[in-house]
Amino acid sequence: MSVTATRPRRGLLTVLLFAMVAASAPVMAVVVGNTHTASVGAQSDRSIAELRNQYKRPQVIAFPSDNPYTPQKAQLGKKLYFDTRLSGANVLACATCHNPGYGWGDGQPKGIGHGMNVLGRRSPTIINAAYLQILMWDGRAASLEEQALGPIQADVEMHLPLDQLMARLKSIPEYGPLFEAAFGQKDIQPSMVAKAIATFERTVVSGQAPFDQWIGGDEKAISEEAKRGFVTFNTKAGCAECHSSWRFTDDSFHDIGLRSDDIGRGKFLPGVIPMQHAFKDGRPARDLAPGALHA
Repeated sequence: MSVTATRPRRGLLTVLLFAMVAASAPVMAVVVGNTHTASVGAQSDRSIAELRNQYKRPQVIAFPSDNPYTPQKAQLGKKLYFDTRLSGANVLACATCHNPGYGWGDGQPKGIGHGMNVLGRRSPTIINAAYLQILMWDGRAASLEEQALGPIQADVEMHLPLDQLMARLKSIPEYGPLFEAAFGQKDIQPSMVAKAIATFERTVVSGQAPFDQWIGGDEKAISEEAKRGFVTFNTKAGCAECHSSWRFTDDSFHDIGLRSDDIGRGKFLPGVIPMQHAFKDGRPARDLAPGALHA
């Protein structure tokens, strides 16, 4: 993305500054055309307060009733997540494509699977996955539990059928006590693997950014320019049409105009024209490093 020196696009730069402030939080395992700078004073105090309320982050992680959090389950899930023995060739783990060193992604244009096979899509981050309403780029998984076993079984990804996975885990002495502590039984079942991994993944949340502190009432947490950017972001720049709420995503599907034979969500909704070539907003602005915004 280029910015001409002859006519500075201050509105765009202000929005970018705001987005980078919002994305600057640590992660814990636990934007166009010529515009004018918007003035916070141009908005009523009430409207600004209403906007800020829309960006308040939840106080707790919501675990599903059929898979409540326990430390033992999270510990087991973490071990499974990083264990390459969950792949057919013993070289890939969940963390291979969703690596904490790369923002819980893999830093690649497209994922790499079994036998160095280049996959068809990019590996999304798992940051704040606990709050996702639907998963996968095409929305084919309704929960983290449903999603967890998919890549393990897929022949192009981790390439380990479930029957082989069960036999392998049962043959590893250290896993028996861990499953018993987490689920009250040593007889390992696929659903237990899925629930443990999903529990760990829900603990991977973004930390408090200066933006969150400002939303919480600390007026000194971000600059006045970033505050103006917040207004522009939510009004005439139109960013919030897709990047809304505290996670800066609407959890919906969008066609951003890239040429591809992959029709995304359209595969499951063939009669809905807007869903053809539409993909989930899987990398919210909050989770992007500066320089990785729309180009």
